[in-house]
Amino acid sequence: MTAAGYPYADYQARRPDQGLTPVEEAVVAAIAVYLASSAAVHAVTLPAVLMSRLMALGLSRRAVRTASRLTMDPPLTGRNRWGSPSPSPAGADVPMVRMVAADEPLWRARYLLAAAQRLTDAAVRGDFTGAVTKERRYLRQHRAAGKGRRAGAAQADQEFGKSNSGLLIWNGGTCPECAPRDGSVFRPGQLSLPPLHPNCGCGVSAY
Repeated sequence: MTAAGYPYADYQARRPDQGLTPVEEAVVAAIAVYLASSAAVHAVTLPAVLMSRLMALGLSRRAVRTASRLTMDPPLTGRNRWGSPSPSPAGADVPMVRMVAADEPLWRARYLLAAAQRLTDAAVRGDFTGAVTKERRYLRQHRAAGKGRRAGAAQADQEFGKSNSGLLIWNGGTCPECAPRDGSVFRPGQLSLPPLHPNCGCGVSAY
């Protein structure tokens, strides 16, 4: 099983949400605060002080710079070239508040650390260019998965509203990876909601 061309085990070894040391957690938190600020609206890479904190973890400058550019290349949700907050519609009396997903700066910060770790490993192996290509593909898949999870949660909310029993049923049949869950009856919160993987065709309905 692979993710963006990497062996799955390689990603397990460099997961951004598990096994972080307190120092790594502090660096991730500092990056997340920066990404949530208006200072990051037009930025394409991290400030030098944050890059230095990542390099202090033993990561290469090249890997940190590349990972930060990958992380910040797609604009944050709701941000645009006019900055933050978003401009008001014509004639509006109250400025609009930009709608950045609350967890987006944190997941980007975690991804940045994990990507910099993977790229540093690749630089040691002598395959930095190939690793950058894989990281771009992985980031696209990661963002698509996030959109899929939000869509899946919205569908589950809608179906739950139709349910008299307070239960949902898993509808699959097209995904070999999800086959064990097909037909499962569960309460919201008992199972992770589909889609669970790229090109997942599963959904849920009221039971």
